[in-house]
Amino acid sequence: MNILLRFKQKNHAEAYAHDLQLQVTKRLAMVIIWALLHVAEKFFSLGYYKAVSMTPYDISKMTTIFVLVAGLVILRCNLRRTRKFFTAVNLFLDLCLIWAQFVLYPLVGKGSLDIFTKLGIFAYSWLICISVISTYLAIANWWIKLSIPIIQIVYILVPTIQQEHKLLSPVLIYLACQSGVLYFSYIYIYELFQRKDFLEKRKVYENYEAIMRIFDDIIQGVIIVDPHYNIIYKNRTSGAMFNLAQNTRSLDSLFSHIQVKSITPQLEVMSTERIQTSSHDDSVIYNILQNDQNKLFNRNRQQF
Repeated sequence: MNILLRFKQKNHAEAYAHDLQLQVTKRLAMVIIWALLHVAEKFFSLGYYKAVSMTPYDISKMTTIFVLVAGLVILRCNLRRTRKFFTAVNLFLDLCLIWAQFVLYPLVGKGSLDIFTKLGIFAYSWLICISVISTYLAIANWWIKLSIPIIQIVYILVPTIQQEHKLLSPVLIYLACQSGVLYFSYIYIYELFQRKDFLEKRKVYENYEAIMRIFDDIIQGVIIVDPHYNIIYKNRTSGAMFNLAQNTRSLDSLFSHIQVKSITPQLEVMSTERIQTSSHDDSVIYNILQNDQNKLFNRNRQQF
């Protein structure tokens, strides 16, 4: 990987983004929860205040949220057709998500905080921040997830410094820089190690695929089972030898398809006798071959 977290090999980049349906489903679930919470907020306002305040700005945000839901549903249902345009579609959906969560205060909604006390404004702002940070998790492109909060900080910081006392401006600038660097570092480190973890798993997977190809090319049947006798792997030869179906998962189902007609070379039928000794250790079982018993019997008969 380079400093922009791009993979050096193209196949690694393709493999990292191959599970498109899982990504779309995850984002769809997040956005649906977000849309339902926005609708619940309006119902709460209607029930508590007996009125719903909807400015053009609020209407545009609600419309954007439902466009997001509809876009993700369409994308999930048509992954094969939209696979070539998945990057562009993802970028468009990320931009919609950014607009839906971007806070335009104080340009928009400046008078909405006049009803709160100073403590109420602090609590309200803190809760809004938690909601906004939660929506960042639904952004697909990591560089957008990284840059948008920095833009939001600058957008809010500039008019705030112009209105606040000069003695407080350095404090606000310091806090803004601290929070920006902290967020940037955490997101970058998280994405970096997530990709490193993927590369390690990819290396193991490639080694596994190489071994499986070797097993598939040999003429001996190879079946690998776990301690519970469930089949983990079977090569092509074993499948052809036993006519195994794809759903054969255990040795029991394998043995149910096998009928022994003959054994080559012929083996002598050997009866065994079990002798068990008692001791503090586990029982030890000795198998005495019938041939050895016959020799011992003949020797004793000659002595008498």
